[in-house]
Amino acid sequence: AANICRLTHYDPRCVGSCVIVSLLIHSLVYEGKGLSYHQIIDLARKYDDRIIEYVDLSIDTDIQALELQDKSSVGYTLRCLAAGLWAYWHAKSFADGLLAIVRAGGDADTNAAVACAILGAKFGYGTIPTEYIDGLIYKDQLDDIIKGISSFQPSITLSKESSVPSSREESKTLPSKNLPSYATLTVDSFAGFFPFSSPFSRISYC
Repeated sequence: AANICRLTHYDPRCVGSCVIVSLLIHSLVYEGKGLSYHQIIDLARKYDDRIIEYVDLSIDTDIQALELQDKSSVGYTLRCLAAGLWAYWHAKSFADGLLAIVRAGGDADTNAAVACAILGAKFGYGTIPTEYIDGLIYKDQLDDIIKGISSFQPSITLSKESSVPSSREESKTLPSKNLPSYATLTVDSFAGFFPFSSPFSRISYC
């Protein structure tokens, strides 16, 4: 998560936010439990102490404490993190959290995207109101992407090169703690499940 975030957002506040959200979702989905306040604070300290203030804001039951509509910081990564964590701590359901975040204003779509990623992991896909799912634009294409990702088995090789590979075959690398290599996947690796002619052909990692 940290390396992917750094591709576009190198600031440690951004990286810390990304790691916290990613590890929280991973813990909810794969371990069946979330992260505690102290675990999140420990993660924050590893990246930037300025993150702690916004983690603390998320504990307040009053969502207005997050000041999501503050014009000087709309779109700020730590406000978005606070919104996601607020939903994690306080929302009683997926829909409850989504509506609370959106109604709080500010960068509502981004805040809700992060919050709902966490809420979906916490409460489960089955708790998402059907009207939200059935009403999705390009739903059929999204379903195809999900099916493809579920069965995705990329061809991966190890590379000791520390620079970005120049050829398609060389670009299929697996990062290792002992091998300083870039993690990249070629377009060919995704062939068969990703509709590159669709509006989803442009991927943003952060």
